[in-house]
Amino acid sequence: NISRALSFGSATANFSEFQVDSPSSEMHETGHQQTGNSLVYESGGCVRMSRKQLKSLETTLAGSLRREHVADASIKKLEAEIEHLNRLVRQREEDTRSTKMMLRFREDKIQRLESLLGNHISADSFLLEENKVLSEEIQLLQAKIDKNPELTRFALENIRLLDQLRRFQEFYEEGEREILLG
Repeated sequence: NISRALSFGSATANFSEFQVDSPSSEMHETGHQQTGNSLVYESGGCVRMSRKQLKSLETTLAGSLRREHVADASIKKLEAEIEHLNRLVRQREEDTRSTKMMLRFREDKIQRLESLLGNHISADSFLLEENKVLSEEIQLLQAKIDKNPELTRFALENIRLLDQLRRFQEFYEEGEREILLG
């Protein structure tokens, strides 16, 4: 049911105010009948139109409402996509942070190896420290694998392409292309 008012010139009418005649008989403002498919404004503010005009108006309105609904759905999907991309940015930042940590672990390992070669620390102390650092590195790599941003980006692109394919299929299946071209 349509709740919006439609304006035809100076008269405003709802669908409940429309009077539909057969296409061959319509009234002028002056009360004279007219044949054809034009709108007729009566002195009481009612608009008279043919069934063909009403059907055309309904089809146009239904198409417009459907396109508006599709646009609203598209906006919601784009907002979700923006949120998802923001999540990807955070994941990328986390990836950068973990890479910097890995680099720091490697630099620390080089320093410990140099200390071992210079006999500044014992072999047992080196091995214990190396075991601890390698355990931390394993945890960091495990977290990096779990939050791979490339996989997330590809999944998002696949979802977007499937949605676009579905919209095109609906557009052709519902025959809206022919209505708009016709």
